[in-house]
Amino acid sequence: MKMKWIASLVLNICLFGVASFANSSTIISASSVSTSDFSTLYPSDIHIVDTINQNGLATHYFSGSTDWDTYFAGGGPLHNQDWNNQEWFSAPQLDAGGYSASDIQGSIDFDLGSVFKIDGLALWNEDSFGIGKFDVWVSENGSSWSRVIQDYVPTNWSYDVPYTANLLNWTATDIRFVRLTITEGGFKEPTAQYGVAIGEIAFSGTNPVPEPATIALMGIGLAGILGRKLSRKKK
Repeated sequence: MKMKWIASLVLNICLFGVASFANSSTIISASSVSTSDFSTLYPSDIHIVDTINQNGLATHYFSGSTDWDTYFAGGGPLHNQDWNNQEWFSAPQLDAGGYSASDIQGSIDFDLGSVFKIDGLALWNEDSFGIGKFDVWVSENGSSWSRVIQDYVPTNWSYDVPYTANLLNWTATDIRFVRLTITEGGFKEPTAQYGVAIGEIAFSGTNPVPEPATIALMGIGLAGILGRKLSRKKK
């Protein structure tokens, strides 16, 4: 009778663990970001890390624990329009008179630090340049890539006012690396130039659900511990 009770308890614990892994969608921040295609405008005051460090966000989050749906309820927090150490701008910026948006192209890579089951991202598209159009590619190992979003056109926000995030979604998959491939730059009206600028980017996901073999080992371990405790009580 006691062994049946132990087996039932272990099974429920394992099922609860799987449900927790599968259902808790949290905000995941990249641990690093890089680009080999763009230089940075005013590098003493603007840094590409400002796209992932939450500088400029009205409300901060805790990576891996803040609930995605709760954080973005009602449109989500605003990003400040101030550029100094709060947004990232590419260089060079091209005059509209001799160039077009498609002359601004390149990639930006985000490393999440470890593998997560990711199903979307939030992009705070900067208010002056921003991004005109981009694709999203994802990879688990950094060498084999799959495109999950194509020709996405984010909101072109009004100049010099705080702005919210665009939320993008795709089928959840195990990911460590995310690449934005920019196919068109944004247009800045006051100076009539094309460029690229980002306020912040974050990702929606969970830790990968354990495989059945891993869950079975957890169950065997729990059963062994409980069995030994009950055996000692009998003695």
